[in-house]
Amino acid sequence: MKTIFEDLCNEILIDILEYIATPHEIYHTFSNLNHRFDTILRSIRLKLDIYVEDKQSLTLIDYFSSYCNCLCINNVCPTISLNNFSRLRSLTISEPTDEQINSIQSTTLPMLEYLSSPASMLIFDCLFGNNQQQQWSFLR
Repeated sequence: MKTIFEDLCNEILIDILEYIATPHEIYHTFSNLNHRFDTILRSIRLKLDIYVEDKQSLTLIDYFSSYCNCLCINNVCPTISLNNFSRLRSLTISEPTDEQINSIQSTTLPMLEYLSSPASMLIFDCLFGNNQQQQWSFLR
């Protein structure tokens, strides 16, 4: 008896995707394939590293933002809002915008454990400084 890929149970499919696929590969290979795969892709709670380097990655960000654990933004991407990354545990952001800096809050990113940025001190002051309500301006 032959077994085809679609006959595998959801748990095995998720394990396979976690092991062999990057978010880019998952999206381009399985999105809009059929309703079952769309449901599986939307429900995965895996460690997905998304490295944002160009505007084409915005589609991946939109698709995986609520499932992403680790995000690395290597350049200025002002259109990326951190508000949709509710499961984010690790954030590396090289040139954050004012909006991105102001959105790094415990209510916006409740699971954030690691933050790396040249603006880390500014973000720290924004979170824990005396003037928490003040809007910060990031000098470039």
